[in-house]
Amino acid sequence: MSNRAVSLDLQHAYEDSEYAADEIGQQRTALALEVHQGRFGCVVFSEEGRQLLVCEDRSFSRAVGTLLDTIITASSSTHEQNDQQEDGAEFSEPSEPAHAEDDARSKTTSLRAEGLHRQDSSDLVPHSSGSMLADGLVESLLSQFQPSLVIASSRCMGSLLSLLRKYAELHDSDLQIRSARDFQFSLGLQALKNCMAFRRIAPDDSDANHELYRDDETSLNDIIALEAVVTIPKSVLSISAVGPLLSCLRASWELGQILSVQSLSLDSFLFLDEDTLKGLSICSNDDHAFIHATVGREGFSMLGSLSLLRRWLLSPLAQKDAIMQRHDAVELLLRQESTPEVVDIRLRLTELANVPQHCYQLNMGVGSVFTWERLYKACTAILRVRALLGQMRLGRSELLLEVGFIRSYIKNRIGTERLVDFQHSKLEGKIAVRSGIDEHLDTLRANFAGLPDLLSRVAGEIRQGPAFADTRELHVVYFPQIGYLIVVPGGEVVDMLADPTLEQQFASERSVYLKNGRMVDMDQHMGDLASFIVDREIEILDALQTELLRCCPQLVKAHAALQELDCLLAFARAAVTYELKRPVLLDEPALDIKGCRHPLKALSDESFVPNDIQLRGGRGLSGSSDENAEGEDARSETDTANAKQGEHIVMVLTGANSSGKSCLLQQAALTVYLSQCGCFVPAAQAELGVFDKILTRMRQDESVASEGSSFTRELGRLNRAITLSTSKSLVLLDEVGRECRSDDGAGLFVASILEFLDRDKACPVVLATTHHLRAIMTHLSPELPIYRAHMQTVFLPTIDARNTLTYLYRLRPGFASTSHANHCALLCGVPESVVERANVIGMTGLHTWQNEQATRDEAVVRRLVELDLDDLSENQDVDVAQLVRWILTGNDDNNAT
Repeated sequence: MSNRAVSLDLQHAYEDSEYAADEIGQQRTALALEVHQGRFGCVVFSEEGRQLLVCEDRSFSRAVGTLLDTIITASSSTHEQNDQQEDGAEFSEPSEPAHAEDDARSKTTSLRAEGLHRQDSSDLVPHSSGSMLADGLVESLLSQFQPSLVIASSRCMGSLLSLLRKYAELHDSDLQIRSARDFQFSLGLQALKNCMAFRRIAPDDSDANHELYRDDETSLNDIIALEAVVTIPKSVLSISAVGPLLSCLRASWELGQILSVQSLSLDSFLFLDEDTLKGLSICSNDDHAFIHATVGREGFSMLGSLSLLRRWLLSPLAQKDAIMQRHDAVELLLRQESTPEVVDIRLRLTELANVPQHCYQLNMGVGSVFTWERLYKACTAILRVRALLGQMRLGRSELLLEVGFIRSYIKNRIGTERLVDFQHSKLEGKIAVRSGIDEHLDTLRANFAGLPDLLSRVAGEIRQGPAFADTRELHVVYFPQIGYLIVVPGGEVVDMLADPTLEQQFASERSVYLKNGRMVDMDQHMGDLASFIVDREIEILDALQTELLRCCPQLVKAHAALQELDCLLAFARAAVTYELKRPVLLDEPALDIKGCRHPLKALSDESFVPNDIQLRGGRGLSGSSDENAEGEDARSETDTANAKQGEHIVMVLTGANSSGKSCLLQQAALTVYLSQCGCFVPAAQAELGVFDKILTRMRQDESVASEGSSFTRELGRLNRAITLSTSKSLVLLDEVGRECRSDDGAGLFVASILEFLDRDKACPVVLATTHHLRAIMTHLSPELPIYRAHMQTVFLPTIDARNTLTYLYRLRPGFASTSHANHCALLCGVPESVVERANVIGMTGLHTWQNEQATRDEAVVRRLVELDLDDLSENQDVDVAQLVRWILTGNDDNNAT
């Protein structure tokens, strides 16, 4: 299922707070994790849309997951007869009679959960790789949702708990470690069924059909409705985490009612860890200007936008059909970008307020007249957009057709404008019901409006009585809750004996308040008009609030659909503004990009040079020859031929410093990233595969506070790229081995490339940069499926007869002959004397290396010449392997010759 999220209108939610935008922009999320027997599950609560996201359980590796499924199925069959006798399966359904009606639907789920706990499969999961995969997936979830509350089971591995503690410390989040006994499947399933009972609302106008049934007779309907949105057999651990999550939220937050429950499959999204997000400059976090802010704010990156767009950009898709749905919608909107309908839709979307938050405030009884008014405007905008979409040809876009479910009865059922007089309410400072809605309320208001004249007439009549014959001034007043009273100034003469019903109620410094039989009669016949009016308005508004409660799920669903439409319109506008093109999606992992640009740097540099990138997966070391060393011309010819055939799966990029190598890696990855977000890409033409992960070993800003050395952190990122990558992954390696000795770094780089190639068809698409020219020219055979490339530079003569290094930023086949470090040093202002000395020292070392290499080569040739080929042809006992070893190394331990 697609993961829908509801964006917020950051400017209109709270007008009384100076920091309103920051508070709304930081809508809280909470995440709960459960780990057991090589699997983990999680559930996420998003406050912005009152939304509960239940993730499908994941194994620490695909192979383990398949084996575990088999074990669980077998265990479920074995223990089915003894289900009621088992004691100790924490996730099994309880055997109380009250839940007997759920057995028909939850039997399989319960058995699966029991099998999960009964079978010990810890030996099936390699600790290092499994733990790293779990940590990577959790880290990706933390980066995408940025929860302010994290709840973890005590069963979580130590590395995972360390990761959570580090995240909580850096982001000032609350981390709670709960006992594994709290993570019970039955409690989580019951909580989800309660949420589904609230959401189960019929479109019929009959009040009976709109009742929120929660009795036992409808429990089966609840579980059926739940299975429609959550894959229960695949989400056992995640459902078990629902109970602890909701209990913590009720204790620390004003939870309110959950309006939406959705399933979230981690396999449906592109894996992006924190290193990838930072390495590609997708997101950044700056210090907040407000000193009391608990978290930072979004810095200059591609994510300085609304929350749903941020969610889309932090959770790219990994399913071809879902990506193509977004591409189809963007293409359709792009073709109608300038039509009146699209222009009007953009205008109406600006009126789409924070519907989930307003529904929550009104249901909690804390809404104001401004809340009702914004909700009414949002409903009007929703229906207007629906009508505009109906005028457009949307047959080619399934995603846009989903907006058509918005029912026209939303506005009529709520009837906000028909009931609430917004202008009068703002003047009175409270919600006022419009006249003409209720006959009884109109009568009460008419009587209350004529009350001053009536009281004046009654005061004149009372003054004519004998009790007030000597009173110079007299008034009749009305007090809510007290009734009608006679008011005379203090010191006036009142004959109490003349009217036996006359009694003093109370007195002030200036007046005396009296009540007689006439006032009692008015209390009985006229009544407490102000209280009657307020009570009647409360009854009407309560009925309106009840209708709102019943329509909340539909409102939230419609709001979510239009927020998606808003993001698609943003993608279409970006495609027009920045000349983005729709990519062609392939079934195989591949990069075939013509005129590829960096989406950010191309905007800041008008002279940006686009390049072509062509890599296709499915070929590793299978069929490749052993290592050999040929000349640079031969390598270039082989590279050019292979480039035309498109058989490369690994690109090794060399070139001068500052020639654009890292930028090329970034723009290739960002092209894939934008495509899988649903956006068009910055290229003239692109054919892209659908990748499951983007793993990077890129340079990042280091800090003294960072744990470990720079080299250990580099090795950690390299280890993650090697361990987690699959045949559908994209791996970026930028200058591997730069933090250690050149020979050690060169060996590490070459070994990493060969490690990927050894996987044959399981080799991921790899783009790597390096400065270890000698090592790769010696140890990477030209017959390997490696595209050898460099960023082109030229030397141009200057006035002082000195050649100057000029960067062309063009990708060309073949390795670069040198890194031009000394020329780069001159361009950066290093003194010329230092550069000249460095050049002398470098050349001395190069001559020494060349002389040693020449001596070794001469020795090999001499041993080859010394061989008596005739004798070898007659000698049948010659060990060919030992003979070749002697020729190459000179070792003659067994007298091979």
